[in-house]
Order: sequence, then structure tokens, then C-alpha cells
Amino acid sequence: MEPGDTPEWLAKAFAYPGMEELAKLNGLIDPSKLHSGMKIWLPGWYFFYARRGDTLEHIDELFGLPKGSSRTVGKVHHPDPSRFHECETIAVPSKMFVKTYMTQGEPIEEPIGGTNRGTNRDVRKYVNNFF
Repeated sequence: MEPGDTPEWLAKAFAYPGMEELAKLNGLIDPSKLHSGMKIWLPGWYFFYARRGDTLEHIDELFGLPKGSSRTVGKVHHPDPSRFHECETIAVPSKMFVKTYMTQGEPIEEPIGGTNRGTNRDVRKYVNNFF
């Protein structure tokens, strides 16, 4: 967590049901042990750097996730919340995370445009640009 972050804010920002769940996933029995400045694990999330022209909708579509699943990580002001700055960190949840915490078990829709969009090959191509 960055200085000034609270466990409550972090749990809410990354769609965990509460800081208790976040603490449990980090091997902490007592949620009060989560504190600003400590390194914690955000299971179920992948992090990438944005490319010029990316939008959150496009990233969700590419990964086959419901609209609104991906999010920016920093606390940067965005005049258009769907767009972000090049090289800004973007958090993308796994499909299992979305199913478990974000859709209450509802099925995840196929990517927009059918099976040619959001394929593993497309995702690998996107991911490989960063590593």
C-alpha cells in the first residue's frame, strides 16, 4: 500500500468484500495488522502499463471481462474516466476473481465481437508488449 492508503480504501478499490477478506488472503488473521506502507498481495489481479489509445472498455473486451472490470491503479485525475495516461498502471482482474467477487456468480459474457476477440492469442500479444 502506498502511504496514505487505508485497507478499507484498497479493499473497495479492488472489489474485495472487505478488508477482512484482503487480510485473510494475505495470511493475516487480524485485519488490523494491515497498515499503510506495507506490501500486500492482491490475488486475482494482473497489472500492466497502458499504451497510447487504450481504454478500460477495450482492455475489458480484450480479456473477455464484463465492462467496468479493469481499473486504473493510481490516484491520478482523469477528465475522461475511461481513458488514462500512457504508461499508467492498469489493474485487470482474472475471470475467476470477477466471477467470485464482482458478479456474484453470474456467468461472464463472451467478449464483444464473438470468439475472435479476447482470445488467448490476443491477450498474450497484449501482455508480451510489456515483458
